[in-house]
Amino acid sequence: MLLDMMKLYRYSGKDDYYNLVFKKDLSAYRNVNIVEEVYYFAKIMDLGLTDERLKLLSKKDIIPKNNSEKIVINLKNVFKSIIYNVQKFDLVPNEACDLANSLYNDVYKVKFVVEKVKDDGPFKGTTRKIDQFVTLEGLFNKFESLRKSKDYEISLLISNFFIDFINSKVFEETDNYKVNDYIGYLLLYILLFKFEFECFNYKSFFKQIYENMKSFHNAISQCSFNWSSGWSNCTLVHKFVVEQLLVCYDLTEGELVKTTHMRDSKFSKTEDVEITISHFPGDTFSKGDIQKAHPNISLKTIERTLERLQAEGKIEALGTGRSAKWMKKFKIQSGFEYDAVSFNFDDTEGKK
Repeated sequence: MLLDMMKLYRYSGKDDYYNLVFKKDLSAYRNVNIVEEVYYFAKIMDLGLTDERLKLLSKKDIIPKNNSEKIVINLKNVFKSIIYNVQKFDLVPNEACDLANSLYNDVYKVKFVVEKVKDDGPFKGTTRKIDQFVTLEGLFNKFESLRKSKDYEISLLISNFFIDFINSKVFEETDNYKVNDYIGYLLLYILLFKFEFECFNYKSFFKQIYENMKSFHNAISQCSFNWSSGWSNCTLVHKFVVEQLLVCYDLTEGELVKTTHMRDSKFSKTEDVEITISHFPGDTFSKGDIQKAHPNISLKTIERTLERLQAEGKIEALGTGRSAKWMKKFKIQSGFEYDAVSFNFDDTEGKK
């Protein structure tokens, strides 16, 4: 764990450098990442939508047909707000409530849980109502106090806050709307992003969460054991979070190597696309695959390159429309190798 933490902070220490190198294309990277975060978070929520429909909702501004689709549209607004304005998020209950209302806008009215407790004051023996707003306020105040003390490593502190929030159940919820879990995931994301780890500008955190969901649930369950008695231990959640952060930074580092190489090389953008196509796994690919690998290259440049390669007999179209595929008929030999992204967003607009 110590070695993982040392590696993580070596990466985190390069955040300013990543931001400098990617500055010109930052909006493009963010926009691609928003699509991925929306897609995978919606998968985590298990909204009952087909992959094809979910990808379309994640990318396009379309009118939702039902509550599940409304939540996906709401997720787009939530992640746009987070990724572009994470530093403006204040650690106050109203912000968390606004986050919950944004997620379930026009679907479910989010409210704080109200509990009846015995009055220990002047009216001892009677009961009074307490809003869980107070509990959440206490959690945020405690977190801020400990963070400012600098006595605790930030990812460990955030992991503790996450377990406390999940178990406090401050929001009313139903079987269909697990508000506390999903707002907890978003708060975990926001706090990691806001206070230390800026790799979320470039690579999807919730892709890693979704692909390791069973391990995540197991870690939460074990870390919540004995929580009500004050003896919980968040070590497993912390370990899980660090592992996923390392994956995000490893991918960001790969993007840095690719970008640096392309800027230092004498290749044009169309030649870069051609090389990328040659290194895709398998024989087929889509425009979405290219845009995912090159978020800083416009759709027009990609289409122009595909037209040229087709005219040269190097590729062949296998269909038309949004989900059209292309087949490779060539292999470029080059000393530059990098992993192609396997996730397929067909015909992504890639607007900056």
